Amino acid sequence: MIQKKYHILVIDDDPVVLKTVASYLSEEYIVGLAKSGEMALRFLEREDVPDLILLDIDMPVINGFAVLKELKNKEKTANIPVVFLTGLLEEENEIRGLELGAMDYIRKPVSRAVLLARVRLHINANQRFCQRGQFDEEKASAIAVPLSNRELETARLLALFYSNEKICQTLHISMSYTKKLVAAVLNKLDLDNRDDIRKFLR
Repeated sequence: MIQKKYHILVIDDDPVVLKTVASYLSEEYIVGLAKSGEMALRFLEREDVPDLILLDIDMPVINGFAVLKELKNKEKTANIPVVFLTGLLEEENEIRGLELGAMDYIRKPVSRAVLLARVRLHINANQRFCQRGQFDEEKASAIAVPLSNRELETARLLALFYSNEKICQTLHISMSYTKKLVAAVLNKLDLDNRDDIRKFLR
């Protein structure tokens, strides 16, 4: 049986980074490259969506934060896992990216082992999500106070019956922030406990 090769799109304005990351990933994955946010968005409009996006933040014209907002605002691309791959070291950039809906934040220069481990983690998590009960985002959109991007990511993991610890590990956030997100999701969806997330499964 031929094993499926997952597709990863790498978006970075540095050709050296694109070449390096592609060399790390190409043995296990189909790798697409985009040297700007504009190129990536045009590509995603006309092509099938990738299984994961690695996205630089500090790019000219359209930076990574703006690209991520565009992705999350379009139905076709809203559910693609996005991992920031960047040289920016400030904590506020990491927090902003996570709050916008990024799944992870990897700092450059990145080692091959770390990159592959993180990519495998998010590819596998997303596939488990697709194969099991899915969170009904259309049903949830009818609530009075909509879920934020980060709360929506948390709701998807709750729909997989992830523990707080596993949500914390998957989203690479603190336990206190995880508990805050879970409480917000349950409150906005008017659920008594996390097992009641079944009401929002397709």
